[in-house]
Amino acid sequence: MRARVAAALALAAAPAPAQVVLSEIMYNPPTGSEFIELQSIASPETTDLAGWRLAGGVSFTIPPGHSLGPGGRLVIARSPGQIPGSIGPFSGRLSDRGELLQLLDASGEIIDEVHYADDGPWPSIADGGGPSLELVNPRLPNEHPEAWEPSVNGGTPGAVNVRHLADPIPFVAHLRQSPTVPNATTSAEITARPVCLQGTPQVTLHWRVEGAPVFESIPMAASGEDVTGCLPPQPDGTVVEFHLEVASGAGSRLQPATAPSVNFHVEYDDVVPSASVRLYRLVMTQERWHELRTRDNYSDVLLPATLIAGDDIHHGVGLRYRGSSSRAVSPESFRVNFPDAQMLDGSIRHLNLNGREVLRQYLSLRLFAEAGIDAPLVQFASVVADNEHLGLHVQVEDVDTDYAERTVGDDDAAIFRGEKTAALDWRGSSPLAYQSDYVPQTDGSLHSLLVPLIQAFNLPTDAQFTAELEARLEVDEWLTFFALHTVLGNQEGGIYRDTGDDYFLLRVPSTGRWRILPWDLDSTHINAPEPIFRQNVPAISRFIRQPQWARRYEEILFALLDGVADSRAVAALMEAEVPPEINAGTRTNLTAYHVARERSIRDQLPPRLRLSDATALGPVWALEPSAEVSDIVPRSIPWRFRRGNLSLPADWREVSFVDEHWEAGQLPVGFGDSDDGVHLANMRNNYTTAALRRPFLVAERARIEQMRLVVDYDDGFIAWLNGVEIARANVTGNPGPGGVADAEHEAGVPETFDVSGHTGLLSDGTNVLALQLFNRSLTDDDATLGAHLVAVRRPPLGLLAGGPGVMTLSGSAPLPASWTVSIGDAGTTAVSGVTGAWSAQVSSETGLNEIELVARGRSGEPIERLTVRWVDAPSVQALSGSLEEDTVIAPSPGVPLRVTADATLPASSTLRLGPGDVIAFDPGVSLLALGRVEIT
Repeated sequence: MRARVAAALALAAAPAPAQVVLSEIMYNPPTGSEFIELQSIASPETTDLAGWRLAGGVSFTIPPGHSLGPGGRLVIARSPGQIPGSIGPFSGRLSDRGELLQLLDASGEIIDEVHYADDGPWPSIADGGGPSLELVNPRLPNEHPEAWEPSVNGGTPGAVNVRHLADPIPFVAHLRQSPTVPNATTSAEITARPVCLQGTPQVTLHWRVEGAPVFESIPMAASGEDVTGCLPPQPDGTVVEFHLEVASGAGSRLQPATAPSVNFHVEYDDVVPSASVRLYRLVMTQERWHELRTRDNYSDVLLPATLIAGDDIHHGVGLRYRGSSSRAVSPESFRVNFPDAQMLDGSIRHLNLNGREVLRQYLSLRLFAEAGIDAPLVQFASVVADNEHLGLHVQVEDVDTDYAERTVGDDDAAIFRGEKTAALDWRGSSPLAYQSDYVPQTDGSLHSLLVPLIQAFNLPTDAQFTAELEARLEVDEWLTFFALHTVLGNQEGGIYRDTGDDYFLLRVPSTGRWRILPWDLDSTHINAPEPIFRQNVPAISRFIRQPQWARRYEEILFALLDGVADSRAVAALMEAEVPPEINAGTRTNLTAYHVARERSIRDQLPPRLRLSDATALGPVWALEPSAEVSDIVPRSIPWRFRRGNLSLPADWREVSFVDEHWEAGQLPVGFGDSDDGVHLANMRNNYTTAALRRPFLVAERARIEQMRLVVDYDDGFIAWLNGVEIARANVTGNPGPGGVADAEHEAGVPETFDVSGHTGLLSDGTNVLALQLFNRSLTDDDATLGAHLVAVRRPPLGLLAGGPGVMTLSGSAPLPASWTVSIGDAGTTAVSGVTGAWSAQVSSETGLNEIELVARGRSGEPIERLTVRWVDAPSVQALSGSLEEDTVIAPSPGVPLRVTADATLPASSTLRLGPGDVIAFDPGVSLLALGRVEIT
């Protein structure tokens, strides 16, 4: 197959010029107006232009009354008052970087089109240097840059082009190469199409093996409209440089124009690597590779190179290392810049190929996109550089003019990259103060636009702060940005953690609001126990910790954990999108991170209303009974089970499912071990899965604060509570009938899974625990699954003892739901949106006191209730050691008994307790009653 070459040449030669052509373009005048000139080459007809229109970067419809005779010109200007004889104005503006311009007739047919550019091989001086672009001859196919030259300053609108030539110097277009990567036994056929107005040009192929002192020359032979020449086979790893010379009576030129110092490249490779994703081959001479690898790693100077992507060959690209820390590690990471007129896939000017932590980067950017946050597009790519296969890289979209055009429809939208110290700190109202570390990415990125945003982040009062930020950004978008960074545990220094680095700010022109975009995600999925309020940049810490926004941040965290960042969703995304070059173990590790991170985040926010401390003028000690630990699904009860690889009913994990026709037996189920309660004798060679169900009753669900699922398994399992997955091990994705475990895992040492984050799934009454066993393969010689579910209930009430007067209570309330805690009839107290902490003072009377605490939501709705009791006593009667014999021990009115150390009631003594009497035990102590205990 012939390769397509996007070289420092044209893409293709047109069969014939149009009858009306785009003949002059002034796209970036230092002064005056932008304009486009049309020229007629019809003879002898006059062309009526009524209803014709310009399209592409600008828009204008020519009104009635305008026509062009042979050789006639019409100028359409953005500001027609500045150019005599012009019409207009056209809407929009001509891009300073280049774009597609189209001329359409009244029926909508494209008559002519040109995609100009501001860099090689287009004349760059036309980009603000003064001249316009002039078509050298209107009969040349004008889509080729070689057909254009820079005019004089100001251009020649409506007049004969000063660069006009009746017989222009010829050039070649439509350069092709077959095969794209030759080897030691195949030649490389080079094909091109000459463009010449008069006569037949001579085209010569000049080539040399890199480093050779001179070029060899091959006259290219005619082949229809084309010319061809062959480069001979070369040893594996050889790079050949070549250029073309085209000559006629009008003169000659070399292509590329940089030849012979910088040429086109062909690389010979005897073993082209296979890849499941797009393969990029980067080709330079050894001299250039040596320069890249021995110079300062942080140099951004581009080196001339060739990029091969499938059947497409791009000569004349610029190559350098990219990134910060990634420049110094292997495999190498690259930045490839394409000329504006010859972009990769027609849209990519800058190609970022990062070889560091490929899966982490890909997955993180995809999760940002799935969460609805603007993020660069990302895909996997395979890279060959200097004839060495470097393996998988991640291709990340550049955040630049094209990104702005794609996301907000305006290539001049302001985008800034925050670097190092861009911490949104106030440095005064001068835009100059922000230039060093807020790096502009588009022509419209004016630092004056940033000043109001940064000022809003530094307003003195919280009321001003929140009001201004709500007007300048979408709060939920920003909270989601920081929440997802928190879920991912990004360990890189950045705006989401502790520096003003690694992010972009984009201003949406239509609304004036700012978006925040992620960058540099190769250090994610590392530290599962990371704090959730970890933002130490002052402006961001203040933003996240605003009372109403802190709770919203927490709500978004939970929404992410239940949605795109759920371990099952992450596993499914990787299953669908990650290529086989990344092994299952690596994917499993990232899934396991999400499981651990979810547990850590949920554990950091209080799930219940709790009383944790009390202080008073007198002594205070806790009298809370110990937490109650019990099996709510015990070990030794019968389960229902179904063996085999058949499809299961959709609702088999739900309470409502009727399982009376399933088999019954005690766990564990399995085969190959002597302790199986249910022996699945026919499992081997027949099926790999078994489904199990156990309904169970729960009372006082609100008191259950923790749950632990204890599982002994061989080889993998998934567990569901009331239809919702709560745990899994050694199984990824969504295995259907015949699913298998990821790897071998031997039973014998049960594992405990903390499923406290799922206590909310329980209901008073009937619940169901469902399990599914997965064996490693049909031929595996054993399988086991046994489990029980443990619940930890909090005490029914808290009982405190203290002194008279005022009691200070403190504790925590469930987040993010709680805003206040009401303290009986004593009013309400605020709940911290960050920690859930609350504190309040209550009056305390002598004797037994009781008060109800109620956690309440934003509108005052009750979330949870807790009753607290305490005894107000000016003094206590301490008991310890061997108590007095032959006596009756009873508390004085209003004076509790306190056992401060292990004590013994002698057989001859009596302990007498009446209504309202209190006996309290310090932690860890006991009273051995050998005598009589009377409770009246």
